Formats: sequence, structure tokens, C-alpha cells
Amino acid sequence: MTLMTALQSGQVPRVAKPLSPRTPPGTWIADTDYPMASVARKEFGVVVFRLDVDVTGEVIACRILISSGFWALDQRSCELLRKRAAFRPARDSAGTPIPATFKSRFLWILPQSSRDYLRLAQEVQRPFELTISLNRVPAAYRQPALVRVRFGDHGAVVECSLETTSGSDALDKLGCEQARRDVSKPPYRAGLVTQPDTRMVNVGFAADFKPG
Repeated sequence: MTLMTALQSGQVPRVAKPLSPRTPPGTWIADTDYPMASVARKEFGVVVFRLDVDVTGEVIACRILISSGFWALDQRSCELLRKRAAFRPARDSAGTPIPATFKSRFLWILPQSSRDYLRLAQEVQRPFELTISLNRVPAAYRQPALVRVRFGDHGAVVECSLETTSGSDALDKLGCEQARRDVSKPPYRAGLVTQPDTRMVNVGFAADFKPG
């Protein structure tokens, strides 16, 4: 009924022995896992994700790095990955198990899709770039926060999920608040029956220096 692919795309560098999946990633999601409501709405797309894995090889978090464009497919992906993905832990040079990450992607594709639908499904939706000016950037700030926002029927943001932290809880919260106000719905995509309801946003922070 569906075609879903999983491609391992690299893991934590500078480890003596990287993570290794206990089962083939391509088996973590089956045809029957496609949400029926998403099938009815003809939702499809690529989900790029990151799994945070502890020293025992257990998945402790699933983060969406690039959205399929549809909240339901993103959520279903992480729900299944948290349940089914398992790893042999990464190890350092002394052979000690260490935490690591696993990055990959899945393609949700509708049954009996035409070549045009397959092409549309494989298009990666790039994050919206948002920069917030502050009088002073906290020392804890490490990188832009990556948030995922879901839009309701009337175009307003109804949910915001933090996917990658900036290093500061306060900035992460501010990033979602600003995204709710400043980010619009995903661009219209010709050829889709149902338009995307979800958008990724990179929220950067910069000090607003003013000449004296």
C-alpha cells in the first residue's frame, strides 16, 4: 500500500564504535502504519528525523528535523520510531557505551501514486528562517532553535513543538512565541489535494548593537 524508505545518514563523530541498528531501519514502519485519516486526506511527504539514543541503545527522544508538511505524519513517525527502533550502543575508545544520535528519513507515499505524486512527495520542505534581535544574547545560547509549528484551518498557529534547543530554555520559549506571531502557513503547493499544515522554523538570536 505504501512505499517508505529509511536511509542511515551518519552518527555521532569521534567515537570508536558508532551506533548500529539491531533491526533494519526499513522495517520500523510498515504499510499498515499509514494513518487512515492521512490516506483519506491524501497527505504524504518526507520526514527527516533524529533519534537520541542512551548508553543502553534505547531511544529516549525523537526529533523532527524536516517535516513532511503534515503534523499527523510527523507525529506517527516518531510514535513508531520510539516503539520499534533499537540499537547496539555507540562506544568510546575505551569500549564504554556512550549516548549518540541517529539521523535518517522516511518517505510516506500514497497507494497507487503517479510519478508526479512521487516527485511531490520527495520534495524536501526547507525551514523558514527567523531572527530575533535582543539587547543581549544569553551565554547559554549555542545555536538557532528549531521549532515545528502546526496551523489550524484559519491560518493561525495552534501548536509549537521544540525539536532542537538553542541551549537556553528562555530563548526556546521565546522562539515559539515569536513563530506563532510571525510565521505564515506553508506555501501553496500545486497538485496537492490537502495543503500542508506544518512548517519548520529556524529561530536565531542576535544582539541588537546600536552605535552610541
